[in-house]
Amino acid sequence: MTLGDAVTADMLQALTRALDSDPSGGGKALFYTAPIPLAGAPAGAAVLLATAVFPKPSLGAVAGRTLTLAVPAPSLAQASGAVAWVRFVNGAGLFVGDEDSVGIPATAARIKIDNGLGTLVLQTGGSLNSTVGTWALP
Repeated sequence: MTLGDAVTADMLQALTRALDSDPSGGGKALFYTAPIPLAGAPAGAAVLLATAVFPKPSLGAVAGRTLTLAVPAPSLAQASGAVAWVRFVNGAGLFVGDEDSVGIPATAARIKIDNGLGTLVLQTGGSLNSTVGTWALP
C-alpha cells in the first residue's frame, strides 16, 4: 500500500498527539545506556541517564513525509554512562516509542545530544541539551 502525503503526515503527527496526551504535563525523552530492550519492554539492566521534557505541544513541524519535534528543555544527567537509546513517554509515563538512532550534533542520528564534550557519555550532574531531529516515512 502506498499512502498519500496527508495520511502520512497524520501518522507522523500521531507521535506528537501521544506525547501530548497527558493533560498534566508534556511528554518526555528518557536517555538510557545499553542494553536496548524490545520496544516498550521494561528497561531492564539499562541505566536511566537523563530525562528531557518536551514543550506542549511537542510538534515542531511536518513537511511532506517528515516530522520534526519541538526541542525539549535542557536537563542534567542523573547518572553517568553512554547514551545508547531513548524512550519516549507521555507526561504520565506511558510508552510512546523507542529510538536507537542517537548521536552527537555532527551525525545523521535522528536524536542528537550535546553535552558540550562531543561525546554520548554523560556525567552525573552534567548538562544535556537534546535536539530531536526528523523522522521521515518512505
